[in-house]
Amino acid sequence: MKRPTLFALLVIVTFVLWPAKLRASNLLFILDASGSMNGQIDGRAKMQIARRALSKLIGDLPSDSSVGLMTYGHRVSPRAQGACSDIQLLVPIAKDQVRAVTGLMSAIEPRG
Repeated sequence: MKRPTLFALLVIVTFVLWPAKLRASNLLFILDASGSMNGQIDGRAKMQIARRALSKLIGDLPSDSSVGLMTYGHRVSPRAQGACSDIQLLVPIAKDQVRAVTGLMSAIEPRG
């Protein structure tokens, strides 16, 4: 039996458990940028689906929310590529970081 991936869990949270509007909070978004995100679901790349879901979540947040972004599997250096330790905090949780998170999120390519 296959274990659920982080992507599958993200989709569940996005479409089932996430309320339409949230109270202000501190949120760290974790984006899977491993090689598996190059795969497709119904003809669409998993990374494209994840980006769209995260953009929707961020867009539904109150303006006073603090957000951050962590990712894994996105670097290409021989030492980090494909390693379980390829985890990086790109944007620490803080107010006024929505633009930074969405900008970086759209630039990250799955590599690991």
